[in-house]
Amino acid sequence: TLNHAQSAVNQHAGKAPITVYLREGTYTQNQTFTLAEQDSGSPSAPIIYRPYKHETVRIVGNRTQTDNQHTQISPLVSLDNVHHITFQNLVFESTSGDGIVIKEGANNQIVDCSIRELNNTGIIIDGGQNHILQSCNINHTSNSGIRIHGGDRLTLTHSDHKVDNCHLHHTSQDTKAKEPAIRVSGVGIQISHNHIHDCLHNAISLSGNEHLIEYNRIHNVCLTSDDTGAIHMGDDWTERGIRIQYNFFHDIESIGIQMNNCASGSLILKNVFAR
Repeated sequence: TLNHAQSAVNQHAGKAPITVYLREGTYTQNQTFTLAEQDSGSPSAPIIYRPYKHETVRIVGNRTQTDNQHTQISPLVSLDNVHHITFQNLVFESTSGDGIVIKEGANNQIVDCSIRELNNTGIIIDGGQNHILQSCNINHTSNSGIRIHGGDRLTLTHSDHKVDNCHLHHTSQDTKAKEPAIRVSGVGIQISHNHIHDCLHNAISLSGNEHLIEYNRIHNVCLTSDDTGAIHMGDDWTERGIRIQYNFFHDIESIGIQMNNCASGSLILKNVFAR
């Protein structure tokens, strides 16, 4: 089980690089698989969770936690102030909550994973430093595909988070407005080389400072929305220093890039817009 692997890793974490090989099959989680600070790797001894050879590993769950007054829907996987953990080539699917939630921590990576059929958001990154989503396929989520936040706006300290070479489609299937495929906030986040399409609202919603949005292909978004853009930001003139460049937009019924209501101080250059 995942929990047994976690216990075994804890005995050696931080001492040498560790790869946890999961054998082929479906791992049904009756509660959130949680990694905390004590489960962390280190720069010289990272920890990787991945399938064995060419096998397919599906991590699934469909859970609600109920107390006397409220029903709380928990995520499938939670990383809480964890460092140097990688999930690679795994499938996360079929849960009532979010897929993967990363809070604080640093240098965690989600690589070549599929996140799909979720009743909330695919991946949430909230704070921390240098988290990377690389070459992931995220689709059929009820809300956003990715929500990513980090950095400090008071000091303009960059988070250095990255979403690169990911494929997002059919996100926000149950929330037809205000739930973009990727929601970006904070300082210094890079969104690059992604393919985003068939989304009911924005491809990318921006707030914050000094983000880099480049080399993305975006089409067939804003399918049920008007007066909005495939890339949208606005309503705060202090959100400045964003660079939107070398993106390819096509087959968009609404606006390609919308800088709305006080949006200021951004650089938009060398993008291509085609019908």
